[in-house]
Amino acid sequence: MKKVIEKAIQKLKNDFHTNIGFFYTEDDVVQYFYSILKYESDLIEKDITGNNHLLIHKEYPTPFRCSMANYEFEYKTEEQGGQRGHYDLVILNRKFISNHDYFSVRAQDNTNFLKLIEKAKKPIIDYAFEFSFFRRNFTEKVRYNEVFKIIKQDHDKMQKGKEMGYIKNIKSIVCFEGISEKVESKLLNNFAENEVIILKFNPSIYAKINKRNVKYKSINIE
Repeated sequence: MKKVIEKAIQKLKNDFHTNIGFFYTEDDVVQYFYSILKYESDLIEKDITGNNHLLIHKEYPTPFRCSMANYEFEYKTEEQGGQRGHYDLVILNRKFISNHDYFSVRAQDNTNFLKLIEKAKKPIIDYAFEFSFFRRNFTEKVRYNEVFKIIKQDHDKMQKGKEMGYIKNIKSIVCFEGISEKVESKLLNNFAENEVIILKFNPSIYAKINKRNVKYKSINIE
């Protein structure tokens, strides 16, 4: 699985760098990565009743409640209430799927889900991913603290799942239209090695489309 993930990340990184017209939004990036994994690898497993499941899913729920207000992740117990969080994309553990039915794997009933996690005693998510897309050119003088907080709150949400034994590996995939080497290095130094992957547009291509003196003609649509 590790080689499959590394290959998929490298393809996403290369395509984001050279084919910038493929990516307008964060969701474009997530969907593109989903497609790479879905069509380039065998990520199907039967559940205990014989139904096929994809191992890869978007917006998979956390087993805990949390708040993401003010760019900060805050863990909440069941007694404290609040909404459950979600991970942008996950790859589920094969054994977890093969030992449970559709409703258990779907994880909508959190009371039952917490019991399954405790009983499993192993991570049920092999990989969890969070994505960010910052659509401007970032230097050390531009909104660094805000960018860092946005990345960190999602990363902390995954880290909590890892601490609980719910997730085995976590990856934050952070996309920039442009970013200086100094800012990139500063960001990466704040996280564990290989847990944050930075994607960026090809600077020469980006420069051509980002000229400030471009004049746009108004178009009347009838």
